[in-house]
Order: sequence, then structure tokens, then C-alpha cells
Amino acid sequence: MKIKRIISMLLAVLFVIGSINLGAVQVFAAVSASDLVKAEFDHLTTVFNSAEDRIAAMNLYAVVDGYELYADSYSGEVGIKNIASGQILLTNPYSIGSAKASEKEKFELLSQLIVYFDDGSNTEKTFKSYEEASQRGQVSVERIKNGIRVEYSIGDEETRYLVPKVINKTRFQKEILIKVPSEQQAILLGFYAPKDPEGLPEMKQQAMYKAFPITKEMPVYVLPESGSNAITEADLKRIEGIIKQYCPDYTFEDLDYDHSLTKYEGLDREPPNFKMALEYTIDSGDLVVSLPANGISYNEQEYTINSIDILPYMGAGENPATGYTFLPDGSGSIFKFEDLDIDTPTTVNFPLYGTDYAYQTLDNRSPYEKTVRVPVYGIVETADVYKTVASEVEVETEEGTTTQTVYDKVYDRKETKGFFAIIEEGETMGSLSTYHGGAKHEYNTVKFNVEPRPKDKYDLGGAISVGNQSTWTIVSEKRYTGNYKIRYIFLADQDIAAEKGLENTYEPSYNGMAAAYQDYLVERGVLVKMQESDLGEGMPIYIETFGAMEATKKILSIPVTVMTPLTSFENVQTIYSELSSKGVTNINFKLTGYANGGMYSTVPYKLKWEKAVGGSNGFEDLVADAKENGYGLYPDFDFAYINKTGAFDGLSLKKHAVKTLDNRYTNKRVYSVTRQNYMTYYQLALSPAYYYRFIDKLSDAYTEYDPIGISVSTLGDVLNSDFDEKEPYTREENKNFTSDAFENLAGKYESIMTDGGNAYVWKNSDHILSVPLDSSRYVSASYSVPFIGQVLHGYVNFAGDPINMAGDIRYEILKCIENGAAMYFILSYDNTELLKKDERLSEYYSIRYDIWYEDIIELYSELNSVLEPLQTKDIVDHEFLIGDRIPDEDEAPDTEGTGKYRTVDDGRIVKVTYEDGTTFILNYNYFDIIVEGVTVEAYGYAKLN
Repeated sequence: MKIKRIISMLLAVLFVIGSINLGAVQVFAAVSASDLVKAEFDHLTTVFNSAEDRIAAMNLYAVVDGYELYADSYSGEVGIKNIASGQILLTNPYSIGSAKASEKEKFELLSQLIVYFDDGSNTEKTFKSYEEASQRGQVSVERIKNGIRVEYSIGDEETRYLVPKVINKTRFQKEILIKVPSEQQAILLGFYAPKDPEGLPEMKQQAMYKAFPITKEMPVYVLPESGSNAITEADLKRIEGIIKQYCPDYTFEDLDYDHSLTKYEGLDREPPNFKMALEYTIDSGDLVVSLPANGISYNEQEYTINSIDILPYMGAGENPATGYTFLPDGSGSIFKFEDLDIDTPTTVNFPLYGTDYAYQTLDNRSPYEKTVRVPVYGIVETADVYKTVASEVEVETEEGTTTQTVYDKVYDRKETKGFFAIIEEGETMGSLSTYHGGAKHEYNTVKFNVEPRPKDKYDLGGAISVGNQSTWTIVSEKRYTGNYKIRYIFLADQDIAAEKGLENTYEPSYNGMAAAYQDYLVERGVLVKMQESDLGEGMPIYIETFGAMEATKKILSIPVTVMTPLTSFENVQTIYSELSSKGVTNINFKLTGYANGGMYSTVPYKLKWEKAVGGSNGFEDLVADAKENGYGLYPDFDFAYINKTGAFDGLSLKKHAVKTLDNRYTNKRVYSVTRQNYMTYYQLALSPAYYYRFIDKLSDAYTEYDPIGISVSTLGDVLNSDFDEKEPYTREENKNFTSDAFENLAGKYESIMTDGGNAYVWKNSDHILSVPLDSSRYVSASYSVPFIGQVLHGYVNFAGDPINMAGDIRYEILKCIENGAAMYFILSYDNTELLKKDERLSEYYSIRYDIWYEDIIELYSELNSVLEPLQTKDIVDHEFLIGDRIPDEDEAPDTEGTGKYRTVDDGRIVKVTYEDGTTFILNYNYFDIIVEGVTVEAYGYAKLN
């Protein structure tokens, strides 16, 4: 009997799967599956053994350029299969049916869109597409050019419930109550309150007339809409269900009549409903998914969308498989599945392109966290792959022995796969977060969350008497109307690729992701490979010098403010002369604070070189010397912030300054370590829409000097919105204005230098300073990886943060080698004691040139000797090693007597390989190690050929 029951269950499962496959053929032949609104199986409990099994239960909609696109017309799930490799990418995990997640969590796991909105109650609500669209039969799938479009109506589509709020007593009994079974009658009477003054004492009659004036004319039944017994939306749905089932003749016309008869003025509120669509297309061998923001439709008078998660579980990894999520935190971070607490959900959020100072309320991030400079992410997973094997078994039945086919789940192999995602549009309006389910579920994913309409909160505490309401929320009148567009690149198991003879695939690792992104940027002309002819003599080195600042001096015992030089134009020539005589020749100088007011300059509109540093003649002499000796000069101009205003500076604050949502000027805020708070130095943000105005005007004067280059440090480092009431611009629009500004600069200057290096400025940047060479080192992160260095090295000259401002110089040198970065120093030739008296500039406490002179020569010589031959070579591999610790003399050997201590795999031993085969082993430990037969000293490195 036991065998018979098992066979019966197998047959039932096969019957379901067979019927689903038949449906796939039929739907593929059809144009649309919008008529399929009922699930053919229980998505919450049905178990699939593999991604292949899951797409077999979907409908095949399109075959485009070697890819098959499948969709589940009920749930909205989509599967994309690479025909050549057999690799499948799913919008949602295939194993949800067997997951430990609760029903509520499974609703999220099965959703492709999650909408967070406000209904005016000051409490954020959440709608998940599976729960609020699929289960309502409000998902449709149709073909479009090169792909498919999945449309969602998320939330109740009914604008009104077929439920009378106030109804004449006789009509209620005749039209509804008498038609309903007794059990349902009791339910209705539990909700409806009779209001009949007949027979009541005079005092109660008068109270009823006051509360319900209609009772002077007729007795009624009323649904309470306020107070502790107020009807809820769930109650309305329940009542409507009873009326629709047992009173089919009762229509909305009857409802309107009843409300008119009882003079009821409706308080009905349109229920929340959000319409939007995801478009899946194949482009150049990649999957591209778009959510058109201008197609998002909802009642904006009643509701506000706070944010939307787009494909939050696309390609999610599953425990106990191994793998990691990759996020571009600083240089890059990976979060290994196996390193995270399985009992605690883990979320780390990363706003793209740093802080937007147009918001009063800044994101709650530590000032030491790195900025996300590139809009990319990815997931890699190594998992066991199973296949379904059929076998024949003999089964005893009443008719005798028969042969049955039994299907078993059999281990096939291990497979490593993944994807790399590039957010091509709309990334400025959102954030990335790595999410690991922990105790909630087994899945590890990366979520892209977007905010279609910006909003801000203001703290009113202490400003006015506001009672319990301490914050004021303002929503922008302007919303983003472009696309949220994500490109997914498949990362293929290299063994399978070799077995099938596939070429030009990317390995499933952060190395493969870096190679994919580099190729993507090269194909689009953003990156161009450096040639030997482009190089100078030796590695480039970057030196930022400070020009002049105002200082108080006594003249004839009278304190006066005078412009005082920190580093003059002549001093710059001296620095070059002294360093070049020691072999440091390929110097690029960033000149900060040399014009228009020195260190606190006006907006760059006109150009006036400060006399204290040498004036116009001094700059002309410096340019001539630089051209003769072959070093770079990049005077820095701040176009992003207004440090101070001046006469005839072309600035109109009312027109050109960025505004907040409450129409105030936007200030840059800087974290003060001493005050443990964000401080403002009244640096107003300049609207990117007017960058061109100031760039053009300045260039008219600056280009007369036939300059070598220009530095626009802040343009590549910051990105703000502008909520000006008359001329508002979204952050995405301002990104485009900034990109246009760099195009403008590239047409005027041969070489451009910037700071930070947000990805949208890479195309026209020749030198980028303060590129992150490390991650934020989150506790939950497993390793910091040099993703940006892997992408940029060999294409753009770049450097990390100033080495002389770092806490550990040896650590920074190792990071330069790991990322392929140049060195960067901030120096001042004279009067450095003035800096400590200035609150904003006091952080530059270690920049005296004469103190750093010997160190510069020594450190440059060391780095140049190893990286100079590799300037045009790609970084082709990066990995973490486990080595043997060599104990100090005063340490006891281990118990086995080997004299060594095994190190843990903590990511502090790194191996990096360049294109020509040159390999470095870097030791970030405070003790010596032996790894791969090579001894590497503490905070040292070994070069292998």
C-alpha cells in the first residue's frame, strides 16, 4: 500500500507538470497570455528541482539572438535561457515551494516589484506584486520587439465597493437581507447598525436625529465609518462578497439610488492601486530590463509612492550553496553567503553617487563610509545541480504486475554561475542594498530601490509648537519620467563553457564582472586603452599644492587681513626642480586656491590670479616652465559649490543656487570629528543646469594662457538635486548636465583632472584623484576587492586619497599596487601654521613640503620600480590566499613544532596578476608569512614574474 501511495503521488505530480508543459506550447503560439489569470499550480508550495524544471512550467514567449524568454502569466515570473550554454536566469528563486519562509515572506520572494507608499496615515505601507497583483489576476504578458512586457496592476482595481454605507431599512430587508442565508444574515447584522427612532424615549430620539438627520424621514441601517467600531477595508470586502454572491441583481445603480435616498454623502476613498510594467528585451547578447517611470500610474491625490524595489530577487543565491553578492562599496565589497549569520537577516544599503545635499535629512551613513562611484552589482553562486532521471519499476496492482515510470532527483554536478548588472538609466534616483534572509529564508540577493518622486523630512522640534507631530514631510512636485534600466550580463561556468566550445564568456567572479564592465565601457567609447606613446617618464605622481589664504597680520600694531602665500607659482617650479633632480619627473600639479580669492574663492566666472602667489605673470612663467620640462599643471576651479560671493562674479543666488524642497538654499555639510556632527561652512551648491555658463565664461579668460589642463575636482565628486520651484531638476537630469559639462570642457582643454570619479565622468577625465582603493570594511562584508582599479587600470590615470593624510603609509602603498594606482600628495611650501587656525582647513596638519621631501622620493622610487612597466597592462586576476605565519622570536612555536602558525582566511593575503603575467603577493598582516613558497614580510609584498 505504501508503494501504491507513492506511485499515486508521483503520477499526480507528473500530471500537473505535463499539463503545464502542454500549456507552454499553446501560449507560445498565442499573442498574449492576458486571459490566463488563474494559477495552474500553487506557487507557494509547488517544488521544482531546478531552474530547468521551473521554466518548463512557464510559457515560452520569444526566442531572440540565442536566448529563450519564458514567463509565468499568473505570477509575472520570467526566465531567460542562454541556448548555447544552457544557463538560466530567473527573476525569482525556483525553490520557493520548499523554502523555510513564511507565507508572507514567500509573497515577497515571488514578487518582481515591491511598492512602498504612504496613504496619508504617516505609516508606510507595502504592496508586493505577487500578493496584490498576481493573486488578484492582474498580471498580463505580451510580446514586444526583441522581448516581452509584463504589466502589473498592483492593488485593488475596484474604485468602489458594492456596499451601501447607509440604506433604507425596508430596502435593506427586501433587496439584501431576505436573499441572504441566515448565517450570512448574522454577519451582515453584526456590521450594520439599525437606526430607527420609533418607540425610543424623546431624549434618545433627539440624539439620533442630531447624529443621523435622515432618521427624521425614515429608519435606516448604517455602517459605522468612525470610532472604535469603524468599518475596515477587509470588512468591506467581506460584505461585498456576500452581496455579490447572494444578491446578483443588486448593482452600483442600486447603490447610488440608496445613497441618494438616504442623502448619504460618500466618504469612500479610492483604494490604492499602482499600474506599471517591466520590459524584458535582448540587446547585444545581454538581458535588458526597463521600468518606464512615465508609465507608473496611480491616484497621486490620495497616495504617494515612497520607493519601488525592482526585481529584488533576480538571480538570488540560496543557502547552503556558496557564493557572494558584489556591491560597489568604494573599491568594491563582496558578502559571502557562508560568512553571514544564518539566524539574523542582514541588510547593508548603498546610496549611489554619495550624499545629495539638496535634502535636509541626510542618509544615516557614517562619514567614514565610502561613496558608491559605479552603478553596478552582481551575484555569484556555486551550487549542486540535480537532474531528473526516469526508471522503470514493477508494481503490484489488483490486475497483476505492471511497469511504472518513476522519476528521481539525482545529483549531477557542481556549477558556478551568476550575473553582473549595470544600471544604465535612473540609478541616481535609487540605492543598492545587499540582503541576506537569515532566519526568514535561505536567499541572498541585491535589491535596487528607486524613488520616483523625491521627498524630504524636516524636524520641527523646538521650532514651533507642534504637539506630537515633530516632522514635516514635503514631496517634490516633479517626478522622474525616464526609465529605470538594468542590463544583466551572464557569467558562465567556465568548465561548461569549455565543454560546449563557447568563447568570449565571463567567469562567474568579481574578476569576470570587472572584465565585463571594462569591455562594456570600451565598446561604448567611455574607456580607451592607453598606449606606450601616451606615457611620460615613469609612473605619474600627483601633487596638490595650496595657493593663498587670508590671514590676520599686524601692520603698525593694527591688525589687518592680507592674502598670504602657502605655495607660490615660483615654489611650484622649485618643487618640480628638486624632485625631478631625484628622478621624480612625471609630476602632475593640482593648483588649489590660486585665483579669485585663494582657498576661499568666488565662483569661477572671471579669472584673477592672486598677487600673493605670483599673479598673472607668475602663472605665465609657470606654464612655460611646465611645457619646457614636461610636467602637468591643473589649476582647480570649484564649479559645484559657492564658497563666497564677489562683485561682478556673474552669480545670481536666486537663479543659480540649488534649492531644497522647502525652497531654501542648499548647503554642503561636512562631518566634524571633534564635534561628532555634520557642520556647514556655508558652501552653497551651484545648479548643474548652469555649469556651462560659468565654464564658458572662465574659459574665455583661462584659455588665453594656452594652459596644459584644468582641474574640476568637485564636478566628478558630487551630485545634487535641485528643487527650485521655478526650475526644478531631478538628480538624473543633473547627472546629464554634469556629463555635458565634461563634454564642454573636453572641447576646450587637452587634459582634464577631477576628484572622486563618478562613472558618468570617466569618458572625459584624463586624471582622477581620490578614487576609492578600499571599501568601507563593513563587519558583514567578507572582503574588499579592487573592482574600480581592475576596470580603470591601463585606461585612465588615477590615484587614491592623499598618502600623507593616511594613517598607515605602508597600507596605502600596498593598496596602490593592488589597484594599479598612482601616488597623490597634498603639500604646502610655506606658512602651513596658518591652516590650523582655520576651522575648515585645520585637517591639513601634515602637508609641509620640506618634511615630506625625502619620503616622496623614497616612496615614489619604490612604487615606480614595480608599477611603471605595467601602466598599459590590465589587471587580469585577483584572489585571496591562505599562508603560514612566521612567528616572531619572542613567540612560542605551535604545538606541532613547525615554527609556523596557520593564518585564517581573512582576506589579508592578496594575489594580484597583471596582463603580462607579473604577479604580486601582498601581505596586509602585521607579521611575516610564507605563501606559495614565498616569504613576504609584514605589510610588504613580493613581486613574481
